[in-house]
Amino acid sequence: MLAALALAGFALAFLFERHVERRAVAEADAQLRTLIAGSSLSETGALTVATPPGDPQFAEAYSGLYWQIQSDGIVLARSRSLWDEEISLPPDEVPDGGVHVHDVKGPRGAALLAVERSVLLTSGGVARAYRMVVTRDHAEIERARNAFSRDLTVALTLLGVVLAAASVAQIRFGLRPLNAIRDELHHVRSGAQLRLPAVFPREVIPLADEINVLLDERDIAIEQARGRAADLAHGLKTPLTALNADARKLRERGQIDIADDIEALGAMMHRNVLRELTRARIVGRRGGAPLVRIRPVAEAVAAVVAKTPAATGKAFEFDIDSDFSMSIDRADLEELLGNLIENATRHAVSTVRIRVGADRNALRLSVCDDGQGLEPDQMTRLMRRGEQQTTSSDGAGLGLSIVRELVEAYGGTIWLGRSDLGGLSVEVSVPYLNVN
Repeated sequence: MLAALALAGFALAFLFERHVERRAVAEADAQLRTLIAGSSLSETGALTVATPPGDPQFAEAYSGLYWQIQSDGIVLARSRSLWDEEISLPPDEVPDGGVHVHDVKGPRGAALLAVERSVLLTSGGVARAYRMVVTRDHAEIERARNAFSRDLTVALTLLGVVLAAASVAQIRFGLRPLNAIRDELHHVRSGAQLRLPAVFPREVIPLADEINVLLDERDIAIEQARGRAADLAHGLKTPLTALNADARKLRERGQIDIADDIEALGAMMHRNVLRELTRARIVGRRGGAPLVRIRPVAEAVAAVVAKTPAATGKAFEFDIDSDFSMSIDRADLEELLGNLIENATRHAVSTVRIRVGADRNALRLSVCDDGQGLEPDQMTRLMRRGEQQTTSSDGAGLGLSIVRELVEAYGGTIWLGRSDLGGLSVEVSVPYLNVN
C-alpha cells in the first residue's frame, strides 16, 4: 500500500508538471501571437512593435518572462525585462509559421522554456524572415510542481492513514471467524467438545467442515490402532500361557534356574503388552470424559492391592474429599491409581497414603509410602521411560512410565519427591477438575 501510494505520488507529480508545461507553452504561444500581430515593418524596412504583449512582467527586469525578435542572428527588438541581456537561440530551422518549443539559457543562467515562431514580413516587395520567441522561466513551473507535491504529500499521507486504518479493521473483522475457529479448536484439543460447531460465517464453514472430517478420520485411525493393539495382546496371550506352563514343568523337573528365567521373560513380555494396551487406549485423549468420583475408585483399587502378598501387614490411608470428581475415563483412573498404589505398597514398610487436593483448577493427587525413599538421582532415573529402581523385574519403572503417559494424555504433569511419611511421594497434577 505504501509503495502504491508513493508510486501514485510520483506519477501525479509528473503528470501535473507536464500539464503545467503544456499550459505555460499555450500561454507563451498566445503571447507570441500577440507579439506577431503587433509587429510590422516601416516603409524603410525598420521593424517596429506597435503592440507588445501586455503582461507587466515583460517590463520587469529579469522577471523570467521575456520576448525577443531577431533576424540573421541580430537581435532587433526585445522586452524590457531582458534589460541588457539577449536570449541565445539554437541554430534550428523553424518552418514559416511553425512552432518550436525548446529549452534555452536566459539571463543569469536561468533555464527558460522558449516558444518560437518564424515569421516572414514584407517591406517594399522584399520578404524577410524573423525569429520571434517568448520565454518563461522554468523556476515558475518547478515552484508550481513543488507546491502541488507538498499538497499531494499531505493528501496521500491522510489517504494512507485512512487506508491503513481500513486495512486493520478489515483484517480484524475479516479474520475474526478464523480466531473463532482457533478458539473452538482449543476446546476440541482440550476435550471440552468433540467437533467444531456449525456457527461460523458461510465463507469459513467449508474449512470447519474439513477440520471435522479430519477429526473423524483421526478417531477412526485411533480406533483401528487400538483394535490392532488388542488383537496383538490376544495373539500373545496363548504363547505366554504356554511359556508359563513350560516353566512350571521345568521347575518340577528341578531345572529351577531355567524356569525362573522363562518366568521372568514371560512376566516382562506380559508387562510390555499391558503397557502397549494402555498406550493404545489413551491415544488421542485429552479430557472430555465423564466425571468420575475419585475416592470410590481409589478405595476399590486399594482393596484389590490389599489382597496381594506385598500388602500383608500394611495399612491404606485416604485423605480424599468425597466430592472430588475428575473428567477422566474410569479405566484410565483405575490404571493410574493401580500403578501408583501397587508401587507404593511394594516399597512401604507399614503405611500407604493416598491424598487428593485442589489447586487453581487443577487436581493434585499423591501416593506416599513410609519406605526407604529414593535419592534425587534415583528419582531422575526412575522417571526415564522404562527405567527401574533396581535391576529386578518388579516393574516399578514401567508402572511409573505408564502413569506419566496417562497423566500427559490428560494434559497433566508428574514428579517425585520425599513424602512426609519418610518414603517416596509420587504426585500428579491434572487439569479439568470439577468439585461438586
